[in-house]
Amino acid sequence: MEFILGQTGDGLKLKGVHWTSDIKDICIVFTPGMTGNIIEDNYPQIWGEYFSKNKIGFLYGHNRGYSHINEIEVLNKITNEIENKKFGTVYEKFEDSYYDVDLWINKAKSLGYKRIILLGHSLGCNKNVYFLNKENNELVKGLILASPPDIVGMMKNKKFQPNYKILLKEAKELEMKHSNRLMRNLTWDWYNLSSTTFLNMIEDESLIDIFPLIRNPEKFKIFEKVKLPILCFLAEDDNIIESPKKDLDLLKKKALNCNSFESKIFKDTDHCYENKELEVAETILNWIKKIIN
Repeated sequence: MEFILGQTGDGLKLKGVHWTSDIKDICIVFTPGMTGNIIEDNYPQIWGEYFSKNKIGFLYGHNRGYSHINEIEVLNKITNEIENKKFGTVYEKFEDSYYDVDLWINKAKSLGYKRIILLGHSLGCNKNVYFLNKENNELVKGLILASPPDIVGMMKNKKFQPNYKILLKEAKELEMKHSNRLMRNLTWDWYNLSSTTFLNMIEDESLIDIFPLIRNPEKFKIFEKVKLPILCFLAEDDNIIESPKKDLDLLKKKALNCNSFESKIFKDTDHCYENKELEVAETILNWIKKIIN
């Protein structure tokens, strides 16, 4: 395992962790979800060690949304000086995630890998699909969706967000005074999001609205464009809309241009696949062997 440093197209200096492979052929590029960071995320550490032993590289790429709040060095392209700026989940702007995914795909390429599998967890699934919608990178051979969330639906649905109207009112009031201020009220009883980030996550058919399971429109306009083989899985205790099976069946139905969609439900585990990390890794490895000759 080695720590590596990269710089995004818009100047952010981000750190990643690379589990090397003896054979520089396939690399899994991992995009974490909200607040995800390598120090606290146990399951990708187990995955990284497993894939490295099986001659597949694993690259955990931090993005600007790692941890609740963080401070990242940014290159000012006008002055060519380094500035420190606040980022993190609470300040994240979803569309900027393109630069982060792009960085780690290019980093895997520079490390010598010839084929890439994009693996996203939770919001990382949305980020990877958004990237693929903007750019057809020939190195990417497959897409893994680990617990893909209906972010917009869960933000507004009473089952998940009973205080949505209170949050919306506060966010709009803050934006009128000072944009990007942290909100007092909690999103999902956990996140003190900034008003700008909150409003960035609630619009139907917005860029983040990749998996609109609750609204269930005729087409999932961004998701349906994915042509790569897809492995999609959920935990039994996860962010479930109807049921794990119904959610996966609907996602398969909406993946109109995907010619290979496999899914699985991991029982007796949670959103981070606790105590099932190796079972998940084995499932991923077997799937990769199927789609890559």
